[in-house]
Amino acid sequence: MINEESKVRIEKLEKLKSQGISVYPERFTTNYELFDASQLKDGTSEVRIAGRIMSIRNFKKLIFITISNIQGSLQLLLKKDEVGDLAFEHFKEVFDTGDFIGVEGRMYTTKTNEKTLRIESYVFLGKALRSLPEKWHGISNVELRYRQRYLDLMMTKDTQNRLLNRSKMVRSIRRYFEDQEFLEVETPVLQHTSSGALAKPFRTSCKS
Repeated sequence: MINEESKVRIEKLEKLKSQGISVYPERFTTNYELFDASQLKDGTSEVRIAGRIMSIRNFKKLIFITISNIQGSLQLLLKKDEVGDLAFEHFKEVFDTGDFIGVEGRMYTTKTNEKTLRIESYVFLGKALRSLPEKWHGISNVELRYRQRYLDLMMTKDTQNRLLNRSKMVRSIRRYFEDQEFLEVETPVLQHTSSGALAKPFRTSCKS
């Protein structure tokens, strides 16, 4: 069942389509990962990055946005007098937390010593039709975390780190055996019995 918030998000999606905007564009070229961008010197320009919007803080003439991916996060700054009234209001009208955005701009450090990218232009990369769990508390329901692993992966840093560490470990093991000229074989390919989509249904019976 679609809740009220999802209905609003769908309406925003349809509005974008009516404006001729590609709501799920195939490509956006970046030149930095989020973590790498956060290490750049102040004044570095033409920085192109992309990510999922995790939080939006609206003020009268500026908006602070935090975007994230599995390997890092970065704060963005959208200023009305830098991008223009049209782009500023457009962001406020169509973007929500959970959406994907691609941006280009230059780096600077805020008064609170946080690396931030000042947006010069942005591109809509995808609409999330459901809201994310509340940011500060994350997903505290263990059963929900196991049932909806995609939410757990998006919101729980420990889960993200475990996935990254497992990937690195498997890659290292595979690289070691490849260097020793071992041949990797996917054993299910060698099975003679039908399984998965090839399996045939069967019936059980009980004799009294």
